[in-house]
Parts: sequence; structure tokens; C-alpha cells
Amino acid sequence: MPINEGIANIPLYKLNITTRVYNQLCTAGIDTVGKFISAFNSKSTGMAVLTPKTLKSINRHIKVLSETVEQGIPNWIEYAKVLEIPVIPSDYSPSSTPNMALHQIPSIIERVLDDERRWYIIERRFEFNGSSKLTLQDLGETFGGLSRQRIDQLWDESIRKIKAVFIQNSFLSESYRVHPEILEIINSIVTLLIERASSGILQNELFEQIQQSFALEIKNTKPVIFLLLELCDFDCIDFGNSDLQPIWGKFDKKIRQIYETAIPKIDKLLTIETVHPQKDFDVLRLINKSMPKNAKLMPSDIKSAIELCSSVEKRTDGTYWGKFEFLKGRANQVERLLLEKSKTVSIDVLVREINHRLVLLGARKANSRNVLNQVSGDDRFIKIGKSGQWGLKTWEHIDTGNIVELMEEFFIQKNKPATADEIYDYVSSKRPVEKSSIIMYLSTKNIFAKHDRTQWKLEKWNEPDGDMWGLDQVASFVEGVFKKNRTKVLEYKIVKQALMDAAGLSAKQAQGMLNINPVILTHWDEHKKIYATLQENYQEKLEKVKSYGLRKANTTLGEKIGDRIKEIVSSAPNGQILLSELVKKLRKEFVFNNHPEPYGYVQRQDAVEVISLPNQRQKVCRIKETPRFLQVEKISNLQLQEKVKRAVGFLNLENVDVGLFLLSKEFESVLLAYLLQAEKRGKIVNPTPGKWKSLDEMINFISKEGLVTDKATLHYLRQKRNDRAHGTMPSLDERQLMMNNLQIVTSLYIDYIKFFDDLTNAL
Repeated sequence: MPINEGIANIPLYKLNITTRVYNQLCTAGIDTVGKFISAFNSKSTGMAVLTPKTLKSINRHIKVLSETVEQGIPNWIEYAKVLEIPVIPSDYSPSSTPNMALHQIPSIIERVLDDERRWYIIERRFEFNGSSKLTLQDLGETFGGLSRQRIDQLWDESIRKIKAVFIQNSFLSESYRVHPEILEIINSIVTLLIERASSGILQNELFEQIQQSFALEIKNTKPVIFLLLELCDFDCIDFGNSDLQPIWGKFDKKIRQIYETAIPKIDKLLTIETVHPQKDFDVLRLINKSMPKNAKLMPSDIKSAIELCSSVEKRTDGTYWGKFEFLKGRANQVERLLLEKSKTVSIDVLVREINHRLVLLGARKANSRNVLNQVSGDDRFIKIGKSGQWGLKTWEHIDTGNIVELMEEFFIQKNKPATADEIYDYVSSKRPVEKSSIIMYLSTKNIFAKHDRTQWKLEKWNEPDGDMWGLDQVASFVEGVFKKNRTKVLEYKIVKQALMDAAGLSAKQAQGMLNINPVILTHWDEHKKIYATLQENYQEKLEKVKSYGLRKANTTLGEKIGDRIKEIVSSAPNGQILLSELVKKLRKEFVFNNHPEPYGYVQRQDAVEVISLPNQRQKVCRIKETPRFLQVEKISNLQLQEKVKRAVGFLNLENVDVGLFLLSKEFESVLLAYLLQAEKRGKIVNPTPGKWKSLDEMINFISKEGLVTDKATLHYLRQKRNDRAHGTMPSLDERQLMMNNLQIVTSLYIDYIKFFDDLTNAL
């Protein structure tokens, strides 16, 4: 019989011959098809051990195999068909996907084992067909009280049989063949397992690689993958009920012991004990502290152990830290977020970020109260003043001081007047703060004073005021610019730039000062350039402007435009004017940066409302009925009355938050004054000096003492005070909402201010 090169190297155990015959041939050194044909042709003495019938049978198998070779590759399907050997599964289609092929593995195993007990042991140990896993003891009891040792023996026999078929492709003494395409898929997966997992790999990473390579549905094929890992003699290190992923690989006893000991300690260190990044050397140093001398790790051990700790991730700088979803405790999660952001954050923002990262992973939802309780009692964190923001106590770039104290500190360091922007830049570099808060404190705290139009100073400096650049000075300067250029018409930007340079103003400030000064009149030319014309009789107009009662030289452009809007609307017939007509008048008198800007100024006026006419595109502007607070006049303390009037004066759309804040401060002050006076006069039982450190404590005290019955209203006003004192600068929409509720809130403040002031006067 000639030797076909395509089958010469095929092991004889892949043929369907008996195990006894194969063992006899192996004893004679004949273990491949090629060696058998050579021995048969040379009538080797090794053939003497076989009967003529056996030789004939083997020769027939080899002849059929040789005849079915296609391009040097055996066609095992044709081989089985000619020899009438069943191929399992019988319904397998060559177009089946790997998922479909692996789905048939359990039924193939049942046929391969051909033993009910062995099949049930394999099925329940690997959870095939959705069955529940049973222990060896459970299986022994199910089979009538077989010992664990006997179940172990049946397990070993079953695994050897399956391994022979699936891994070695041995069909000795078998009356069937497994479909070669299924065996090829199994061989590809086994090759990947050996290549990727031998040195150790996390279970989820292994499944991910298998899924990517073979497009498998891991959830449904996982039992088969576990079977193949068992057949390839892979070890599994399982960490029980912890968050740690099992590890697969081929480990010697020493490596297994290192991983079993070190990985849980690494997990504990980086998810509980510290959330800060650590170098691998520091991880080794820290976990070796708790290890006995004979079990301490070496530097060569630690990197692979860290890489195989599923709760840890490597950062771009080469250091390691615990993955966020595995950090234990809200405080650790908060510390990690602050480390990542490297800036202070409010509790609400922290809670939002925690839930964003964890809730979709099945974690419990965080809430602000719980997180606040966690960080409040933890000395790693520090609250930043009354801002509602939190930082890490170890941060050196964050100052927790009071905003006003930091503002004063800035002036002491600078030792000369400064703009609000300069003050804001300094304070915001130390702690979170809104620019509006800086401006409000400059305007309301008596330790600061205006130096000139743009700068502030400390009141106690007694430094002479700087140049305020009032109407007269601006007009005189502008007239000088025209004289210097020997013309009465100049480009507006030339005049504005000259004023900016001379007075040290911003473009917006210079534009505002020019807009309200009658020294020039502006107009557009056909090329959309703005020109300024010097007015000959501007001195007369200037006196009229002064007599009209322009509020003060540092009034903002918005206030000037607002005054003009109210004047135009008020003087219009029936107190109303078309919006388009009002905008047209404003454009004639003021210079705006863009075309729609005048509409924005109109919309922001709290004293003016814009009404849409039915079935028309046009809108009408009219004066709103402004809220009046007559009870202010009934406050007997004239100094207090003036303070309340000043606060009420801020109750417009632009400054409503400032006005409410000033009212709330007077409310708090008059309540404290009453308590101190009552304590001094002996009207309070068991007085405790210095007892009332907060508005909350004062309200609770007077309620407990029966001085007021409507405790809820007072706490409502306290909350409004807190919103203004500690909240961020409100948007235009928020200020509009404040204006809608203004009458009620303001009346409550004024009524209680008068109430407690009257009580004080009655003592």
C-alpha cells in the first residue's frame, strides 16, 4: 500500500480501532499511519502480533482515509460515511456559528460518556443546560450514598474520557466520531487559552478576549469554557465572596500561595486603607508590614500580583489605585473625587458624580444627607467657610478663611487701592467665591470704601479719594480730545480709547460714561461706523442732566439706560409705547455693541413690562405697578428705617438678590439686638451670654420661650437669608422668579423687623 503524505503523520489513535490493538502497535513502535504502512509493506515483525482480520480492518480504515484526502487534508466526514461510523451531532450544519457549535457540546459529552452517572456528575459540576451546581457530597447522596472518593473517581474517569476526545481527538474503541468542525473550534479556543492564560489572567479579561476572538455569547457558553479550562489542566484561584475576580492560569505551588495571600491585601490597601495613587514599590512596602517574615514578598512578585488584582487599575503615570466602583465607604469615594478634581466641590455635586458612576453598576444610590454626615465626621475633609464647598485638609492651595477676611488680607498685602477684579482674583485663588459676593461685600461692609470710579480701599486707611471722573471732568476731557485733533467730528472709538487711557477704564466703563454725557452726540454713517460730534452747547445740557438727578458718577450703563427707558415709557401717551419705537429711540441716544442688545435692556427692566398685542406681531411696553411697602414708614427707629429703605431700593430685577440679602441681615440684627437687650434687662430666664451664635439658634430659642408662635415663618425667612448669603449668583430667570414672590417675602421681613424693634423699645 503506497503512503499518502497527507495522512502519514496522523496518529493511529485518531482512527476507530480498538485500544488493545493500538497498545500492541505502540509496543512495537508503530504509532502513526505512515509507520504502520511501512511496517506492513516490509512485513515487519511488529505485524506478527496482529491477526489477519485485525490487519485487514486497519488497512481498510487507512485505505478509506487515504482515498478521502482533499488537498492533503483528511476528510473525516467522508471517512466516517464510507465506514458507516455515526458523526455526532447528526444534525450539525457546516454553516453553524461557533455559538451554535458550543451549544451542542453538552449533548456530545452525554453521548461520549454513555453513562448516566458520569453524565450527571459532569452536568451538575459545570451547570450544563441551566442546571444548578452540586457538590461531590450532594452527588454521592443522589446516587444512593456513594462515597465522595467514588464520586471523585467517576469524575476523574469522565474528565479523562472527554479530554481524550476533545483535546487529543482520540477515537480508540469508539463507534462514533465528533464532527471535525466542532473539534476545530474547540482546538482554536484551547490554543487561545494556552497562549493567553498560562501565566495568569483575570476571568473577566479571559472571557472578553474569547468573546472578541470568536464572537461568542459568553453568558450562554461560559459552562463550556470552564470545561475546556479543566481539560487543559488550568488552575483557578477563587477569592470567595469578595469583589475580586477569579484568576486562571497554570501556577506552581509557590506562585499560587503568593497570589492567594498578596492579592486580597492589595485589594484592602487600595480600596479601603488609602485612595491615593501608589507606586508598586510602596504597595510592596505597605503590605509586607503585615506579612510574617517567611511570607514577605519580593519586588519580582508584586507587579504581577497587582496586575491580577481586579479591583485595582494602573494610571497613565505608572502608579496604581483602586477602581472607583470598588472603593469602600462614601468617604473614600468623596476623597477620590476631590483628588481627581483638585478643587473644592459642593456635596450636591459629589453626590451627583457618585451616582453617575455607580448606580448603573447596581450600587446603592447616594444621598446628600448621608454623604454630608460621612465627610463632616472625617478629619480628611474640611468645609470651605460658608460656601457649602468641601476640600481636603492636606491641600495647601485652598484657604478656608472667611471671604471678608481674605479681602482684607489682600488689601494688607497690596497696600494700595485695587479693583473688584483684582480682589476677586486673589480671593478665588484661595477658596471658591462668586464675583457677585465680592462686589456685595465691598458695597455693604463698612470696612471697605470706594477710592475712585474703579478702585476700592480699606476704610481705616483714611486715604484721600482718587479721581472719580464725574460728568464735568469727562466732558472737559472729551472737549480737549476734539480740540487736539482740530475737528468737531471724530470716530467714536478714538474718543472712547482716549478716555480709557486717561482714566484707566475698561471699554465698557468708558462707553457707559460717554453714553450719559451730553458733550457728544453719536451717529452711524453708511459704512456702519460710529462717529461722535462735539456739542457746542453741551454745558447747558450738562447742567440739566445734573439737575435731573443723575444718581452718581459711578452709576452703571445699565442703570442709565434703565432710567431712560422708564422716562420714555412714562412720558408716552397713556403710559405705553410700541417696543420697536422704544428701541429706535434708545439707539439714537446710546451706543450698543450689537443689534439686538437694546431689546435685552428692555426685557431686564423690572419696572417695565412687555405685552404682546392679540393677533399682531408688535409688542407694547408699559410701566408696571411697582410694589410699595408702606409699613417701612411705621418703623420708629429712624436709623433702622433708613437701612430698610436702602435695602428696598435694591429690589429691582438687576439687584433683587442684594436687596433681599440686606433685608435678611437687618432681620437677623434686630432679632439679636432684642435678645441681648432682653437678657440684659433680666427678661430671659436662665440667661446664657453668647448663647445665640446663629440665626437658627435664635429662632429656636424665642419659639421655645413662647415669644413667637409662627416658628415656621421665621425659619422660612432664615432659609431665604441662607440662600442669599451662601448661594451662587442667581441667573436672570432666577431673579425674575424672586421678583414674582417679592411682595410676600419683603413684607414678612419688614413686618418682623418692626415687630422685634418694637419689642426692644418696649423693654
